[in-house]
Amino acid sequence: MCIAVYLSSPSPLPLVPWREENPGFYVDEVQGDDAVHSHFTWPNVYYAGSHEGCGCGFAYNQMPNHLQEPDDEVRRRASVAALRQYVTEATAVGPVQLYACWESEQALPEKDRLAASPDVLGGESFDFVQFRMLEFPGTRSRDRTAAGQQDRR
Repeated sequence: MCIAVYLSSPSPLPLVPWREENPGFYVDEVQGDDAVHSHFTWPNVYYAGSHEGCGCGFAYNQMPNHLQEPDDEVRRRASVAALRQYVTEATAVGPVQLYACWESEQALPEKDRLAASPDVLGGESFDFVQFRMLEFPGTRSRDRTAAGQQDRR
């Protein structure tokens, strides 16, 4: 079973096409009738995929080297780095939510919600916690809040 990774934002996010000849990170729109919409606050919902075509490639340093292809770790790290960059750029416009679950289990309830920074997408090793919603605040709203606090001083 594969991992499904979803993103949502109050503003539309850019799509990133899947390239069969050069597989890598991609983002596609999720149809409005998909059960995963129930987890999100906003109507703009997207599927984020890795070089493997699903969310499974968003994990690295989880498997012994002899059980994976020689360049698999590099491709997995690149997929996570591309996801982190995408979320970082999206939060420059507004807040973003990210939800990971097993394929076909999109309708199951969330286990928890955490406020996070895009920096949590990476590190020495990485894997998603299933049924966890990560909420990334928009940096513009943080900048306005910080500016407002300075004005009040």
